[in-house]
Amino acid sequence: MMVASAIVLAGGRSSRFGSDKLRAEIDGQPMLDLVIRAAAEIAVEIVVVTPSSGPALELPSDLTTRTTLVRDADAYPGPLVALVRAAVEANHERLLLLAGDMPHVQPVLLRRLLAWPTDLAGACLVADGWSRPLPIGLDRSSMLVTGTGLIDTGARSLRALIDALPIEQIAETDWRTLDPEARSLQDIDRPEDMP
Repeated sequence: MMVASAIVLAGGRSSRFGSDKLRAEIDGQPMLDLVIRAAAEIAVEIVVVTPSSGPALELPSDLTTRTTLVRDADAYPGPLVALVRAAVEANHERLLLLAGDMPHVQPVLLRRLLAWPTDLAGACLVADGWSRPLPIGLDRSSMLVTGTGLIDTGARSLRALIDALPIEQIAETDWRTLDPEARSLQDIDRPEDMP
């Protein structure tokens, strides 16, 4: 367990999936529960960002990690806005950002994302030649300053944040030793993406 806060983005539309994909079951569990359980293996706190309206989110009943639910202030504000909103509620400087639709994230890789050098503001994975916005490790203070400034200019994407922060770019040859099949990068957008 690391002294870090995990932020799970769970406020998307699921428009390509056709229904609430985060409640779709994989191996007998809701997809979102798998992500939350992976985060709970690493971080001492979890902050889950949910849609601005709709039914309350049900968390795994056996979860012992401190968990806070935060609703988006507006309908579908974008991932950068959701991240900043959640980070304000987080209690630790090291943040782990996850997407609720990436059910195969590997805890060993998440731990590596939180181990960036102290002179940087986070770490991300490089795959197929480009820096991936999720999952990612971030320094809370640096991210809040930079993220808020980006939002003020109209930015809403995590890509803008990656481009603006000095973060460690973990080479694919390095992180694949921890996750050889790149399961941590598999997201579910459509029903045919389900395992």
